[in-house]
Amino acid sequence: GSSELTSVSGDSVKIASGAGTVSIISGHNNEGHAGNVVLSAGHSASGDGAGVAVTAGSAADSMGGDLLLSSGAGAAGGNVAISAGAATTGAGGSIDINAGVATGAEQGGSINIVGGVSPDGVGGGVLMTGGDSVSAMGGASSVMGGSSVQGAGGSLELSGGSSVEGS
Repeated sequence: GSSELTSVSGDSVKIASGAGTVSIISGHNNEGHAGNVVLSAGHSASGDGAGVAVTAGSAADSMGGDLLLSSGAGAAGGNVAISAGAATTGAGGSIDINAGVATGAEQGGSINIVGGVSPDGVGGGVLMTGGDSVSAMGGASSVMGGSSVQGAGGSLELSGGSSVEGS
């Protein structure tokens, strides 16, 4: 059996839970393609398109909730694609990844970008490239250590991978 929750009149649809869990789960399939989950905001012909906000819960005296984006495991793992919007006449959209700000003397959050591990094959790479341009200057790539007002600035370390038995 299946059920559907829709509103085609332009009204809002709200799914709420007191302190419980709200789950959106697509159908399982043992032999074919399982069902997809699609979150899509509204389109507009002349105004701004609607946004999509996915936010983990905050906490007053404890740790805030985690936000986990993960593709599916399989014979070949699924991909994760995060893309900013393309423009028809203006500037393309940006992607900002910011770690959390700390209070007091606590350490700010970190950002880790790591290529995939392979036990017998070649490990996954990490590639950062500035944008290409046809008639103007290509985009720059910058990697910098953090600045400090009273302490030492953050260092920048680049090193090649190590090997146990290879060269």
